[in-house]
Amino acid sequence: MFPSAFCHDFVMNDVPPQKNAIVLVVDGLHNGFPGAYGNSDAVTPSLDRFACDSLLCDRYYADALGLSLLYRGFWYGIPSGEPETETVPALPGLPRLLKEKGYRTILLTDEQYVAYGLYADWFTEVHRIAPAASEHPAFSLEETQFFRMFATIIDLVEEKDGPYLLWCHFKGFSGPWDFPQEYRDEYAEEGDPPPYAGTAVPRLDNRDGKTGPDPDERQSVVEAYSGGVAVLDEAFAGFLELLTGGELGENTLTVFAASRGFSMGEHRLIGLPEPGDLWGENLHLPLLVRLPDQRDERRMIRTSSLVQPNDIFATLLEWFGLSAGNFDDDRTGKSLLQLLADETASFRKEIRITGDTTIAAVMQSDWFFRLRTEPDEFRENRPRIELYAKPGDRYEVNEVADRCGEIVEQMKNENVT
Repeated sequence: MFPSAFCHDFVMNDVPPQKNAIVLVVDGLHNGFPGAYGNSDAVTPSLDRFACDSLLCDRYYADALGLSLLYRGFWYGIPSGEPETETVPALPGLPRLLKEKGYRTILLTDEQYVAYGLYADWFTEVHRIAPAASEHPAFSLEETQFFRMFATIIDLVEEKDGPYLLWCHFKGFSGPWDFPQEYRDEYAEEGDPPPYAGTAVPRLDNRDGKTGPDPDERQSVVEAYSGGVAVLDEAFAGFLELLTGGELGENTLTVFAASRGFSMGEHRLIGLPEPGDLWGENLHLPLLVRLPDQRDERRMIRTSSLVQPNDIFATLLEWFGLSAGNFDDDRTGKSLLQLLADETASFRKEIRITGDTTIAAVMQSDWFFRLRTEPDEFRENRPRIELYAKPGDRYEVNEVADRCGEIVEQMKNENVT
């Protein structure tokens, strides 16, 4: 559906010896919950403090909802529209490029799919953390998976000499919800239903019906999820103290991002998205980039430029003194360090998003298109475009294709073969 031409032309440059980078990727983190993105209910003081010294991307979107395609973009810079093969791409990925320059490349994760995935080759170290116990919620913060992960990160950072890349993928909200009950209860007000008390990732699917999930069921999950965001924030606090209190913060680029969102009933689903769930709650994600020693005069730069996963790849290339050609192509990752110099810069006109065999999407500055194929009365597949105004319609509530025929027709001509 999306024709493209893609190539990388890598150039090795001289690399300063003590540059480090730490990337933290949390799966299932909904954009609407961190305080820096406008939420006042789930308290995230540590993430908000980190955001105050960061480039905050207001319009960062996943270009796929499968971890395999996402990590190909993160580590190889290849956008999701490029066909995926059963072998590692011939072009060198980020871990290999850094390893060949003498950097340590460290992968830490509790997601086995990432640890053993096709694109994890060339990391010099892989640390696999056992998944959280799923029988019951943890009794204390220190027993939670978020805390265990951050404790391991701190240990690794304290024992490693630079230069290195430390990439940390958290199973996060796609793994067992071990958040202590007290954190869940904190977000239940008088008269509310009791918070969801289980550890299995909740899933309530009403997409085949005319109404969404029961409001009490949704509220119960939101309370528990808010407690989980608070646990994440408290676990993050120890890492932030290390980052801002000493030598680590003087030479380390730090990225905090999500890999996928989490549906909270916006489109009659509560739970993790499937590849075809191309909606804002799943695609529109937090992304914060902190340079070393950000000073008061450089506090919280916000950008509304369209940003996608392989931009993180390009950012790390530039940070470590590597470069990739073809940066003028809208489908090629571009370094976010450019936005620190000019937050008004526009990276691209659109992001093309890969779904399943029946759906894809295009995000533009003013419009979000969902391109679906549906059988007609003769059981022949026909293209159908759904159109939503952006950025105002954050979670695609008002479909306006029938009022914008000229735009829809243009979109069909450009994208439907």
